[in-house]
Amino acid sequence: MTKNLTFFDWHPCPLPSKGAYYDGAIPDTLQVRPLLWKDERRFEAMPDDKFIASLISTMVKDEIDFNELLTGDRITILLKIREISFGPEYQFPTACPSCAQRFHTSVDLSNLRMLFYSEADGQEPWDLVLPRTERELKIRLPRAKDDEAVLDRRREELKSGGDVDLADVEMLKRYVLEIKGMDEKTKNLFLEEGLLSMEYATIIKFVNDKMPAPVLRSEVFCPSCKYEFETGIPLGVDFFRYVPAKGA
Repeated sequence: MTKNLTFFDWHPCPLPSKGAYYDGAIPDTLQVRPLLWKDERRFEAMPDDKFIASLISTMVKDEIDFNELLTGDRITILLKIREISFGPEYQFPTACPSCAQRFHTSVDLSNLRMLFYSEADGQEPWDLVLPRTERELKIRLPRAKDDEAVLDRRREELKSGGDVDLADVEMLKRYVLEIKGMDEKTKNLFLEEGLLSMEYATIIKFVNDKMPAPVLRSEVFCPSCKYEFETGIPLGVDFFRYVPAKGA
């Protein structure tokens, strides 16, 4: 019902994937709307790990399968919703790695560097040969459904007192489609028990290099010791909480 309201504007949100990995099911640009007060009231009672999926499905006008969104496109939508809801400036806490001084810094969300899809990237699945074992893999990009599966696995491990790091293995099992000479069971066991550390890093870099996405890094200048450094931009639940400036 909220999607049919007309007293706010829909805003275009170009996807870094340009819709290239969806076989026409998801366009290269989606229409998104700002966060309403009624949305905040509804989301307040929602578990943090369900917040992002519910937010996107509520704020996007287009009728698409949200589970199939690439992780990079999903993050882009979140950034756009935040920008049109509260403005492009986003302040967040950080700490200087040189002097340990804690302070707030800000970034312009409308001016982040974006890694767009190029025809040179090709199409999924890609072949990847691991550098030490020379095992041959077929790999696709992570989707929203994979992100949610990882959250579910992390929640299960926390509840049972198990190994939370197995949630990362769950992601690997999903986007590494096959390993030559292994059946599905053996592939999953190898990824969980036998993958070399350097080859894990190889897979992660390969996927990150292929993923169309915003670059969530910001250059920061420490006001205390004047040290310049780069820090990540946090996208937790607080990313969607507006705090008016003093005197506003």
